[in-house]
Amino acid sequence: METEPESVDYFDTFITVAPDSGASSASEPPLRAGKETVSSASFEMIFRQPYRWRSSEVIFTVWADRRDIPEAERERAWAEFYAKGQPCLRSSDLAKRYGWGIHADHDGRVACTA
Repeated sequence: METEPESVDYFDTFITVAPDSGASSASEPPLRAGKETVSSASFEMIFRQPYRWRSSEVIFTVWADRRDIPEAERERAWAEFYAKGQPCLRSSDLAKRYGWGIHADHDGRVACTA
């Protein structure tokens, strides 16, 4: 994918649990009405496959999956999606609501940690 989403990828960074989080411990984000939420889909990618994905890939994939964008159209959709600013994982409910820290390694690949 060509566009560089510089504002959402982090390197050698740890996103801590938000100080005002109501979580007393890390918990898996629940489904809502039997469907994945943005938080549960992000968690699946980051927690189940640690250090496989960059933040930009997680954010885009969750967005594209929720909109049923076909694989053949995702490169174009990536460019359009990142043509404007996007929120990063620092604003994710994983750290704000569900008690997860997010670590980005030197390659920008992310994992959740309690």
